Amino acid sequence: MAPITRLYNRVMVRCPSIEESAGKPLAWVYNRAMAADDTLSTPPPGPSTPTVPETLSEEQAERMFAEMNEIIRAGEETRRLRTEMIRLLARSGWSQEKIAQLAGMSQPAVSKQVTKYKSDRSADTPPPTVDLSLDQNDTPWLEGRLWGLAEEISAAGPDSARCTRFLHAIARGRKRFTPQTVDELRRLVEDDLLRHRTELPGGYRAAYDRISRGLDVPAPVSPPGPTSSPAPVSPPGLVPTPGQPGTAATAPAPASVRRALARQVQRDHLRHSG
Repeated sequence: MAPITRLYNRVMVRCPSIEESAGKPLAWVYNRAMAADDTLSTPPPGPSTPTVPETLSEEQAERMFAEMNEIIRAGEETRRLRTEMIRLLARSGWSQEKIAQLAGMSQPAVSKQVTKYKSDRSADTPPPTVDLSLDQNDTPWLEGRLWGLAEEISAAGPDSARCTRFLHAIARGRKRFTPQTVDELRRLVEDDLLRHRTELPGGYRAAYDRISRGLDVPAPVSPPGPTSSPAPVSPPGLVPTPGQPGTAATAPAPASVRRALARQVQRDHLRHSG
């Protein structure tokens, strides 16, 4: 049994002159007995006292760098996508002032991107058009539609939608669109549609069925040329080319651009169709 190192006793402080006038003791106070080895200092570190490490562990540093690299990589990919979108809109007849305003950039920065594109493209190669109609069957377009549908489901129930975490991973660059990740997103979207079928509009399920059929049996199509049939009307939220509604003149768009366009077209379609 450990020895008692502190002892407190209650004692009375007496003052005869005050007692005689007040008729009672002045006060009770406590005295303290302290052992010789008793101090107020912090005890030395022992088995139960954690020590502060002098530096990060290798695992901690690895996790921190991995998170930083994810954000940097996602930022680089987004910058490339923004560059392609600037060129697409410029080729569609948008003014550099308007593009700079919408993109939150300076006009010289926009002009630099447009000038670089013009110097890279042969003047003898007329740019084909990009179709903004919803029902297209190339894989990047269908992936973009699935992406947009998942975002609308997540927006309707951010705390309960299973696809929300996947969307966060896409935004941070932890996931990319591959056949495996697309299958994963399809499963999550289908599960959300099943669990929230009474809360989500019927158009969400119809859109998923159409996207799913297209992904199961993709039918590659070439972008329509300048002599193709009249272009469809542009969906709400996308500004058509001046003088040519519903199309945007561009070189064959990269998959990332078509995916991003389809994502926006799908989201606008769901929002306006209710």
